[in-house]
Amino acid sequence: MIQSKYLSGLLVCAAFLGSCTNEMSDETVIDPEAIKLEIGVIGSQEVTTRGQASTDEGITPEAYHNYTGTFQLLMVEVAGSPTAFYDDPVIVATGGAISKVNGTATTSYTKRWPSNDGQLYFHAYAPASGTGAFTKPAFSAAANYTLDNPYTIQSAYTNQPDLLFANIGTHKRSDNSGTVAINFDHLLTRITFQIRREATGFIGSDEVWIKEVAIKDVYDRGTPTMSTSGFSWGTKSKSGATPTFSMTFSTPLQAPSIDFTETSFESAFLPNLPTTSTPTNNYSMFMLPHDKVGTGAGKFENAKLYLKFRVAAAHDTAGVDDTEVEFDLKDYEDWVAGYWINYQITIKPGYITINPIKVKGWNKINVPITVN
Repeated sequence: MIQSKYLSGLLVCAAFLGSCTNEMSDETVIDPEAIKLEIGVIGSQEVTTRGQASTDEGITPEAYHNYTGTFQLLMVEVAGSPTAFYDDPVIVATGGAISKVNGTATTSYTKRWPSNDGQLYFHAYAPASGTGAFTKPAFSAAANYTLDNPYTIQSAYTNQPDLLFANIGTHKRSDNSGTVAINFDHLLTRITFQIRREATGFIGSDEVWIKEVAIKDVYDRGTPTMSTSGFSWGTKSKSGATPTFSMTFSTPLQAPSIDFTETSFESAFLPNLPTTSTPTNNYSMFMLPHDKVGTGAGKFENAKLYLKFRVAAAHDTAGVDDTEVEFDLKDYEDWVAGYWINYQITIKPGYITINPIKVKGWNKINVPITVN
């Protein structure tokens, strides 16, 4: 477990699943009235055997990682006349140390509890700023907030942030020695693609060259609301007739002929074909949750997985047509908030197979707050 430490009265630690240890000497406690924060990201011990990175990439349940990134903490005093009690955005550096507050470098930061053991209601969300971040809401005495109306998924997948939210509840200084646990949940579904070429059956020197993979006709707008009951996406809608999110490659990528069960399977993740590289957020889309069954907002309905590729000796071989295919997303997995859905696509001579892997517990690979 990662060791906790006080920073001018603010306790910051980084365990995914469980509380942090409290190993510090008395002289490090600077302000006993300070609000102390324990920060983590909720994950699952369940890790699917297929579609996971090798154990040396840190996906084992025993692997813990420091929390890195920005978050916005919202606090409302609930005793007497409600009072706005916002923190500035906090930036947490690797190792759990506060490096900046609201863009200003600092080595100390303290926010104190209200007098007379007053209670505060806490919410937090991440990232605090940047492309695709929630807009900071106006003060609400009821601690209920509409963050954006509507929130729209960024069109470029590299700009789609991994949105996090923590419904922390009501606390006061006499509770747990003034320590507040902030456990973030993922609000979106992480989507990745792996593509491989069947090792046998193709003619001569033919290879498979990937030109584009896309998600089409999905809901890309929702009204994010956080309240004392938790988080809700509310009404979902579409920004256009058929919102589409694409990975397009000006130089087509060669699909490897490896097997997804091999330790080198990371090489099949788009867009890093054919090199070997651990999948990061830069290889991911972050989408609103969708259901397979039924119709209406938030259902897959006519949503498609689209693939464009060429079978030829080289990606620019003359006289060879591209192949374009679509698959109904409703035939596969739901998109559940907090899950990673990894579509494993195998292109064979004459047909294609798709095997969606639902990976819960992907927090143990990294703690992505923003997508660069």
